[in-house]
Amino acid sequence: MTKRVARQSKPTPAAPSPTGVMARQLRIGFLLHDVSRLRRKFYDGEMRRFGITRSQWVALVILTRDGAAGLTQTEFANGMEIGKAAAGGILDRMEANGYVRRVPDKQDRRINRVFVSDKGRQVLDLLSGKGQVLNDLILQGIPDHHVQLAEDVLAQMKENIQNAIGGLDSDDEDEPDLPG
Repeated sequence: MTKRVARQSKPTPAAPSPTGVMARQLRIGFLLHDVSRLRRKFYDGEMRRFGITRSQWVALVILTRDGAAGLTQTEFANGMEIGKAAAGGILDRMEANGYVRRVPDKQDRRINRVFVSDKGRQVLDLLSGKGQVLNDLILQGIPDHHVQLAEDVLAQMKENIQNAIGGLDSDDEDEPDLPG
């Protein structure tokens, strides 16, 4: 009588456990938060040396998008994604520092249009170069194809979030790389 030998099959790889998938999903969220927080902190420290805040830098970028027309305070607040009162405070400080100027609208004198001053443009030019240096430091040692992959993944995550909340910020694909 021959003894039957059970045929051994190759072990099948275990499917990721739901707990493992959830842990990875949580981990990426925490990593995104940590990188964003550390990047803001890094930029804030560097901007302090120039006498400007990251928020003011973002404000200068937003104000230069529409160029010659200038922005109303409401348009500026919408671009910054902040309330009108907070926008007014930022603009007050920037105007006091000479980075912007407010000019009455030609059509409606109740409205002021905000323009970047020559001093603001000089600071923006200086900070644009500094921003590139900071980004180079942040991305040091990361191959270009990994940076591209990260951009693609983050863009898809952004689109998923926008779709989930009803398309907020859906028209900002041509935005410049904003600091922090």
